[in-house]
Amino acid sequence: MNALNKCLLLFATIQLLGFTSKAQALSIYSTWPIEDRQAYFVSLSDVHEYDLENQVGMLPDIEVLGQENAMAIELVGNYRVKFMSQTKVKQTDSLFYYDVITNKNFSFCIKDLKSVAILDYYTEMDVFPFTAEHYMFGFEIPFSKLDGINTEESNALVSIGKLNPFAQQQLQKIVWRPKSAADEAHISNIPMDLAIYKEYEIRPFNFKEEYVFKNGDALYYLKNLVDQDNNIFARHLYIYDVKKKQLLADRLFEETEGISLVGLAVEGNQEEYEEFQLTGKLFREKAPVIFNFTYHSFGCPTIVRLDMKEDDVYIYCDNRH
Repeated sequence: MNALNKCLLLFATIQLLGFTSKAQALSIYSTWPIEDRQAYFVSLSDVHEYDLENQVGMLPDIEVLGQENAMAIELVGNYRVKFMSQTKVKQTDSLFYYDVITNKNFSFCIKDLKSVAILDYYTEMDVFPFTAEHYMFGFEIPFSKLDGINTEESNALVSIGKLNPFAQQQLQKIVWRPKSAADEAHISNIPMDLAIYKEYEIRPFNFKEEYVFKNGDALYYLKNLVDQDNNIFARHLYIYDVKKKQLLADRLFEETEGISLVGLAVEGNQEEYEEFQLTGKLFREKAPVIFNFTYHSFGCPTIVRLDMKEDDVYIYCDNRH
């Protein structure tokens, strides 16, 4: 019996005993490799409900552990119980790991995963003994359990709950091409509200390169915005269903102090880029998506749904400083 079936069996047993669960909310997390632990780490600190004024019982005595042993702490016994309570994760839940590049999907029963507290990378050693706010709290996924995954990279999204939200359909890497005259007939039908530039208080700009990508009936139209020095500082994306004559997405991606733009793979130079925008059916029973337009030094990226009625999906990444 695999890990998911064991979790489902345990969940079904609990339901038969009279307990029920609410509908699962869609929460998505990033991962990153920790080489010295030979595992990916999934931080739940962004949803970790605790009062910094009341940290009793969250961690063992840090001074007794010593600085070296306090760098990474496995949460066992009552420490795990408190962590699970604060993150609202159940032992009967599963962790779903989906690699967006390889289309590989893995599931793990939460009860079989280690819960750990990892010292935040920005913590200075001279603040020892560390307190709870210096740690990232989450789960480890051993490299050995991820067959076929390049553990030097981090291309996965993670969800925790009862049901796997990932559609497990290969996403497309977008290779853009310059807009041609033949595209203008469809582009002219796209409703473009230029008020968005005032809303975002965009600096003086000019439009420069324009690109398109076609995916079935969907036309992806992207415009570069350049400043007075001819530097690209923003991109405006429209996605339009040419058959239904319906706008699916309208997003402005702008560089800020903590955000920079991911390069575009354009016909003829796509081999120069390791990063691509990705699009396709990522979530079950949800609209297709597009993502990977920005790097974030502060905050976390989002996934754009191709449905104007739906909000973007935030990727919890514990990006603290």
